[in-house]
Amino acid sequence: MRLLERQDQLAEIERRLHEARAGSGKLVLVAGEAGVGKSSLVERFVAEHARDARALWGACDAHATPRALGPVQEVAAQLPSIANSGTRADESRDPLFRALLAELARPERASIVVLEDLHWADEATVDFFRFIGRRIQRTSALFLATYRDDELSMTHPVRLALGELTGEHVIRLHLAPLSRASVEELAKDSGRDAALLYQVTGGNPFFVREALASPGQQVPETVRDAVIARLARCTAATRELAELVSMLPGKTEAWVIESVLGPRQAAVDEGIARGVLLMYGEALGFRHELARLAVHSTLAPEHARAMHQRVLQALVEHGADLTQLVHHAALANNAGAVLEYAPLAGKEASRLGAHREAAAHFGAALRYSASLSGASQAELFELHVRECSFSNQTTA
Repeated sequence: MRLLERQDQLAEIERRLHEARAGSGKLVLVAGEAGVGKSSLVERFVAEHARDARALWGACDAHATPRALGPVQEVAAQLPSIANSGTRADESRDPLFRALLAELARPERASIVVLEDLHWADEATVDFFRFIGRRIQRTSALFLATYRDDELSMTHPVRLALGELTGEHVIRLHLAPLSRASVEELAKDSGRDAALLYQVTGGNPFFVREALASPGQQVPETVRDAVIARLARCTAATRELAELVSMLPGKTEAWVIESVLGPRQAAVDEGIARGVLLMYGEALGFRHELARLAVHSTLAPEHARAMHQRVLQALVEHGADLTQLVHHAALANNAGAVLEYAPLAGKEASRLGAHREAAAHFGAALRYSASLSGASQAELFELHVRECSFSNQTTA
């Protein structure tokens, strides 16, 4: 997939590499949500300079307990002068830090050091990041660090380290999702509805790419796996909260959450800190519709029906909109509630001139009408036929 809307960032990194070659090393921080293209940006830049700069890679892993200095050891292993010298961090990390700094300060050839997924770094690697960040301007290296800024809480060690690194040698780049125009450009030969694709992906390049590669799937497996992997690192309370939010299209009001699950402030805070959820005023929602669908697709049918029933009860007690009541009543397979609210919603929609929606409500009631008298069924059928005629639909 083409790298769209990233030329400014590539040009900025290019300028910083030129300065590093002149002996004024730079630390470039590349931030953004998961899937926004941080790795793609860095890989493209490194590939473009494969002949004129030495590339050194290290990656932090999402282990429950990360390997101490794992990514730093990876970088060191790519440098023969260090790998063959026996310099290790087994007894003290200071000699390794100094050896790496000396290697990056060599003027013969510029180095590009890539440290990926800094948000997963162990404490010792964060210390190395601080060490290099305070001295990088005295080297011939361009140090690129990528991280998910939406996963850094206020007390996260990486956020604290970032706050300590200031000066002209530190450059911060933030990657935003793609615009609607770029999503349309990527989708123009796919036959997909670009507006809908932008709506469900939020312009996230990873989601866009996977959705285009899986035209027959509402939620591509790769997207579902990525979303669930992130959610799996949350507490059980936060996972339950995310499941509830996934069941309500759009945003979930705070009072709904409290009515169904009880107080959940800690779970809300964690969901936001982990980059799973966002606050929209007094409501909570997913960053992308595709993420909501991914979580919803993992719910067991019986569990989903039970949760929809609990949501329905909360909405009824709150006097919510009839359309919401019908939606959750149908998904809870609550025939009595559908028969109570769907005709009322149909009549209200018809009064407002929304005949297609009115027909849908009367159709929903008809699907549960077996228990009604013949006269009541006939009335529903007549209402349905009338609304279908107003909206140029055929009756099933």
